[in-house]
Amino acid sequence: MTFGSSIPLSAQSFFIDSLKVLATDEKLSRGEKIDVMGELAKTYSSERQIPEALEIAQQALSLSWQESNKKYSANIHSIYGYIYYRIDSISLAYQAVDSATWYAAQTNDKKTKAMVIFRTGWLHFMENDIEKSYDEMLQALQLLNGMEEFDTESNIYHYLSSIYSQWRDPEMQFHYTKLCLEAAQKSNDLDAISNANLIMGNSYLNRYRKEKETKKYLDSAIYFTQVAFKNSQSKRASLSSTQAAASLNLSNIYLEFFTPQHQDSVIFYAENAIQIAKKINYTDVIVNGYGIMSEIPSSQGNYSEAEKMLNTALLEVEKSLKKSPILNFRIYNALAGLAEKENNPEKALAYFKKQQGFYREIFDNEKVKSIQSLEAKYQSEKNALALDAAEKEAAFNRSLNMIYILIMVLGALVIFFFFRSYRLKLKSSHQKQVILETEKNAAQLRADYKEEERARIQAESDLLQERFGRMEKELLAGNLQVEEKNKLVEMLKDRLATHGKKDPLYSQLEKLIVQNTKIDQGYDEIKTEIEEIQSEFVSRLQEKSENNLTRLDLKYCSYILMGLSNKEIANKLNIDPKSIRMAKYRIKQKLKLEKDEDLTQFITELNRNSKG
Repeated sequence: MTFGSSIPLSAQSFFIDSLKVLATDEKLSRGEKIDVMGELAKTYSSERQIPEALEIAQQALSLSWQESNKKYSANIHSIYGYIYYRIDSISLAYQAVDSATWYAAQTNDKKTKAMVIFRTGWLHFMENDIEKSYDEMLQALQLLNGMEEFDTESNIYHYLSSIYSQWRDPEMQFHYTKLCLEAAQKSNDLDAISNANLIMGNSYLNRYRKEKETKKYLDSAIYFTQVAFKNSQSKRASLSSTQAAASLNLSNIYLEFFTPQHQDSVIFYAENAIQIAKKINYTDVIVNGYGIMSEIPSSQGNYSEAEKMLNTALLEVEKSLKKSPILNFRIYNALAGLAEKENNPEKALAYFKKQQGFYREIFDNEKVKSIQSLEAKYQSEKNALALDAAEKEAAFNRSLNMIYILIMVLGALVIFFFFRSYRLKLKSSHQKQVILETEKNAAQLRADYKEEERARIQAESDLLQERFGRMEKELLAGNLQVEEKNKLVEMLKDRLATHGKKDPLYSQLEKLIVQNTKIDQGYDEIKTEIEEIQSEFVSRLQEKSENNLTRLDLKYCSYILMGLSNKEIANKLNIDPKSIRMAKYRIKQKLKLEKDEDLTQFITELNRNSKG
């Protein structure tokens, strides 16, 4: 294939410059200027220009305070939620969304209410609170019905598609993916269209990975991804991150599913993605781009060139303002793998040690992030309850004020309105008491649920330990057989010494002895791994998955730790090997592992840390 030169980021710069010029237009009303500045702040954030995004958002927020209509403040706080989450400030993101919700309650603008609910649903989706996210996405869609806000609708359909993907409902997932593309096309917004085509391409690619015999799925994946790539180059498009993602996806498709003759395509799209990502500080794409490119020299046995590319990726991570230990972990993992292929155990061990250091940092960061997320969610729910109570109190105060006015105007009805006011106060007090009782009951239910979950986990852990005990007994019986076999082998060795090396029987006996030694080594490895499995390993697995692993999931993990292949596990459980691959994919999701993280390596490291 013949390629042109790399594509510059003129589209994104053109769009941002246009918004800057528009924001200074004196003909715009203050409200219109706030909307333009909000769009500019969101674009900056999407392109990872966080300082610029925060600066323009603060200017827009200051202007919004001068407007009587609170929809402007609601919209800007909603954008703040998006920006803060981009920089991992989860608590600030929840606070911003809560503020947006409060301001949205002060306006009758349905579009603003829908956008705030959508942003809340988006935040819950990013924090893996899928049930809440699903309800809020549907609420936002209902408010937008008939308003022809197709770009926002396309975005909502995108997340609904992702939700059904997590729920393992491919039909509904594809249904919402198509709605996402249809709404984007109606919007005539190239960013929305590019993003929708990228999502459609990913959907077909996932289908093809499950049904390799259906070639049209791969063709569709390439087609939609190339459309996304082409559209994102237009001057009317603003998100160069979409172009980087589409380019990276195309590079990966050519690497994964095509012959070495398509290496030019792999390199072209990977270099294009890296070039774009460097200009917008998209470190994830940079690392993945170099990772894909390193696969080519690695497959050719040129390990030094592959190592050079991975070290270049490592330098890019170190230059990034935002530290990402998970990227360092992945790079060192790849470098360790290269060293093993190169048959250089010392270098592999050095890389492995560095990898483990970043693994511990990732684990610590995840713990801190989980705590912050829980605190932010608790505070958000508390604020929601406070807002609801404040609305009820405000409604009550309005009723009470009306009563006072009527008392002043109609003196003859003073006693009537006095008793009515008293009754309203009693009703409000009763409502507050009901709210307190409800909160108390909810807290008790949560405590009961946690206790039941703890008991279930303990029971499953005890059952798993019991099964491991039986396996150890079986292993002891096997030891006796091995000892008898070894005696026979020793006899064969003695007999072998009486024959000359030119004797045909000599080579045959020697081959049998070598094979026996390899079998013993494999047996000893399995034995050692079984004996090392401890209850702490099961507890660490459940902690990582937030107690989502079933008893069958734990059995799969144990077999994986024992070093059994998919086929061996399938034979033991009398199921199809394809079911084992699906089970491993499900377990990776429950453990929150990235797509390219190896489950076997993760379980092995977790067991080693459990014993440490």
